[in-house]
Amino acid sequence: MILLSFGHGYSAAALEPLLLPKGWEIIATTRNADKAKAMAARGITARIWGRDDLSDDIKRASHILSSIAPDGAQDPVLSIWGEQLETCLAQKTWVGYLSTTGVYGDRGGDWVSETDALHPTTARGQARVAAEAGWTLAKKRPLLCISSVLREFMAPSEGRLRKFAMAPRGALLKMVRFFRGFM
Repeated sequence: MILLSFGHGYSAAALEPLLLPKGWEIIATTRNADKAKAMAARGITARIWGRDDLSDDIKRASHILSSIAPDGAQDPVLSIWGEQLETCLAQKTWVGYLSTTGVYGDRGGDWVSETDALHPTTARGQARVAAEAGWTLAKKRPLLCISSVLREFMAPSEGRLRKFAMAPRGALLKMVRFFRGFM
């Protein structure tokens, strides 16, 4: 299995101890050469975002995760690689997008779930809604959403990221961070 992780930061890196021991190959992007060296030291195939050609990586990956924040109203991954991704996303085992609870707007401290309506109240939330829509259109399938507390995702023994490899074929998972009235 091969994971291509666009924007391999703190949240995405939580997959490393779960996948690498099972023989997965992780290819990950970063904008920083020092971070790329650190990733390589952990066994990750590092690519510099905006410099390295990811064409072969996109073709080879069985699983794709994007956690790159939108740049204005556009998703940078889809802006640059959308055409190539669109030709092969249907064949991928799993495609995920890390989002934010900002897509739900201010709920006054109430819990949100993936079935709640999207009412972003910030430019960042609106950009994430647009990015989610872009990934949905590229995938040409409805979103399967998972909403949870981020620390639950991060917990090595109990987190939902553990179920990453077990996700249904063709599912685009929207993982969101929980908040209480704070954005």
